[in-house]
Amino acid sequence: MNPLENAQAELGRLLETKAQINADIDRKIEAVQKAIQLFWPVYGQEEASPKLENAFPEGVGMTEAIEVVLMASPDKPLPATSIRNGLLEAGFKLSGNNPMAAIHQVLKRLVARGNWFVSEEIDGQTMYKYDSSRHPYSHMSVPGLHPSQMPATFDPITTPSPKMHPTIAARYRKKDEK
Repeated sequence: MNPLENAQAELGRLLETKAQINADIDRKIEAVQKAIQLFWPVYGQEEASPKLENAFPEGVGMTEAIEVVLMASPDKPLPATSIRNGLLEAGFKLSGNNPMAAIHQVLKRLVARGNWFVSEEIDGQTMYKYDSSRHPYSHMSVPGLHPSQMPATFDPITTPSPKMHPTIAARYRKKDEK
């Protein structure tokens, strides 16, 4: 065999191997998809936790961290386990022997406040959510900001929006300095 015939034969073998590998991968994908369909009714009840990355600076407490996780998914009921997962994914360090007990305690306190956080029973499981319609600034519109991002001392008349042009924001600051 000359080098051309060797290369052609090698190409043929590689293409056959590739086809076998692709067929094998396709069979495995199909089997995993069927397994997911079978497991979903039993294990698929838990909502995915909100995605936050490095959301917590040093010194943030559990209450504030849980508020951030809930506010990251406005109006979406989440079980306590999804909130725990959101805390962990965001880099919050849980401590103690039973962090779920602490999470449940904080969630109950947030709901008891009666402000923006509510709980509801869904399929026998207590779910918690941030109810954006109960936020004091839900009726206001500041371009680029969700009501939950508004500072607690926000006054729409005297406080410049963080998205405001720097020149206009400077005028507001000068008025405050006088």
